[in-house]
This record gives sequence, C-alpha cells and structure tokens, in this order.
Amino acid sequence: MIRRNTLKYVAERAGVSTAAVSYALSGNHGVSSEMRARILKIAAEVGYHPSLAARCLKSKKIHDIGFLVFERYNTNFLANLAFAEMMVHFIEICKNLSIGFQVEWFDISRPGKDLPQMFSSGLVGGIVTAGYMGKELKRFMDEHLDIPVVNVYEEGKYSVCVDAFEGTKSLVRYLAENGHRRIGYVDCSHEYDIFRSSYKGFCAGLMEAGLEYREDFRAEMPLDNDLASHIVMASETIYLRHKDPPTAIIASGSNLARGMVAYLKERGVRIPEDLSFITRYTTSRDNLYNYPQISALEINLNPLISTAVDLLRSLMDGKDLTPKKILLMPELAHRATDRNLNEKSPENRGGASVRINRKKGKGK
Repeated sequence: MIRRNTLKYVAERAGVSTAAVSYALSGNHGVSSEMRARILKIAAEVGYHPSLAARCLKSKKIHDIGFLVFERYNTNFLANLAFAEMMVHFIEICKNLSIGFQVEWFDISRPGKDLPQMFSSGLVGGIVTAGYMGKELKRFMDEHLDIPVVNVYEEGKYSVCVDAFEGTKSLVRYLAENGHRRIGYVDCSHEYDIFRSSYKGFCAGLMEAGLEYREDFRAEMPLDNDLASHIVMASETIYLRHKDPPTAIIASGSNLARGMVAYLKERGVRIPEDLSFITRYTTSRDNLYNYPQISALEINLNPLISTAVDLLRSLMDGKDLTPKKILLMPELAHRATDRNLNEKSPENRGGASVRINRKKGKGK
C-alpha cells in the first residue's frame, strides 16, 4: 500500500522534486511563490506534515550522526573499495563512542533531483560526507541544510582532506632524487578536488626538480566504467608509443594501476627494471589484498574518518565554528614496483633523503 502522507508522495503529486517540496515547506528560497502555494495546498490535502524528528533536527537536539556517500553507481561506487572501508571505520568509531549513526549512499547519476533521505529524515544532527556530490547538491547543502556537515576528500566549509598537492609534489621529488628524469602521469577528472590539487602538485614537483612537463606523458581518465579501454589508452599514450618513454609512472587508483602493470608486462615491459610504477590515493587494504602489490601513496582512512567525526561533534556542540580545512598527509608504501635508478640493483632501493611520510609495505 502506497503511503500518501510522505514527502515523496507530495513531490509526485506536484510534479516536482523532493528538493522543491523541502524548499517550499521550509520557507527557503528555491521555488516560486506560486509553486510554494501549490505544494502547500497538496501537502494539506494529503495530510503531510514535517516530522517531529525534523523539528528536533532544526533545534539540534539530535545527537546521532550520519555518513553519506555521494558517487555514481556504474563507475566509482562499486569499484572503489575505499568507500566500503570508510563506512566500516565510521561504524566502528561510532560504536566505540556509543554514538547513534546512519549510513546512506546517494547515486548522483540517477535521473531527477531527489535529495538523500538523510537530508529530510530529521534523524541525524550532523553528517560526514564522502565522494563527489556535484554542484547542485553542494549548493543545496550550503544554502539550506540546517545541520553541520564535514566533507572528507572534497573541500567544503568544514572538511578533512588528503593533502594531494604536497603529497604528489613530494612523490615527484622522491622519484627525481632516485634518478628519474622522465615521469608519466595518469590523471582523473578534475571535477574532483583531490585530482585538481594532485595535478597542481605534480606540475609544481616537476618545476621544483627541474624536470620538463610533457603533455604526451599524461593521460586523463573520463568518468565512465570502461576501465579496460582506459588501461590500454593510458599505457599506449604514455609509454608504448614513445622511443624514450618515462622511467616512472604515477597513476591514480589501484584498479587502473594493476591493469596498466599487467598490460605493460604482457608487452615485454619489465617492472621495475624498465619502469617504476606508483599508484596514489589508495589504501593498504586495497593494495595488499590484490596482485600485483604496487608501490603506492596511500591514505590511512581511520584517522581521516575519526578526525572528521571529532570535528563534526565539535560543530554539533557549538564549538569551533570557524570554517576549517584539515589536511592529512598520505604515506608512501614501497613494494615491488619502484626502483632507485641511482643504484645498480633494483632490489636495493633507497630514497631515505626524500621528505615524505614513508612506511614499509608488506609483500615486498
């Protein structure tokens, strides 16, 4: 039986999105006066009223917190193990602190302009978000959401992010100090803050090391699920077509990196003897439970999420309300796919002088 006194039902009757209904009922800007009057009339006819929980939410009496992932279903959400790991860390942190919690994933590629249920349920007093939410949802959150929000990865009024600029710049410096003069770079969509910052760090690292930036040593991956063709394209564009190819490649994401390593090996490229390969912004779990185990600039998700939860709880308590961006440095884990060109043997890799957080990776 269809419930006829819900926000969604009012939206269907009015022929608008749930966001428009939320705007109209809350009195916020976003709908015309005529549309607001129509929505209010329909809401009265079907007996819809904002819940008690929603009213409590406005007065910040709810102490439960939410974890909300924004991502496309067909591309990054299913392929990115980091989201699942983030959720696990979030749940463990909340249980250890005896905090009530909710977890939700919102597919930003689905048609229409519906809002995440967490926005209208009134059951959480603050939200930690992850993933790319898009401009429209970000604007809605900034202008209309009455509870504090802390973003991880993506920048916001309050955010806990990976220091992608300094991390990538330090990685380029590390490779340069280990004898690499030609460095390839596999990029991802600059819709994401982390990849825009990372690209700027890559360029800054090359300039700092006195290395040439070459556009033919760079490939950018579009946002779709055709990973196999991207692996071939990036491998051919950056490495196989060149007489003097890069001696090192910095790639993004473990799935792409493993595919490129396998594809290049099939074509006779020896790794790390001919080519050092380092991926970035993955996790130890993502790398260690897959083969090959690739050297990586890794994110420790537990402090990332715990820092975000601590900041959110301070905001919910009315503390430290100054806009804040907290940056956490990724760590370089050495495994079997990078070598020091200044040394004769690839098994004896150094790089102790590089100023970057480093940890010894398993499976070396």
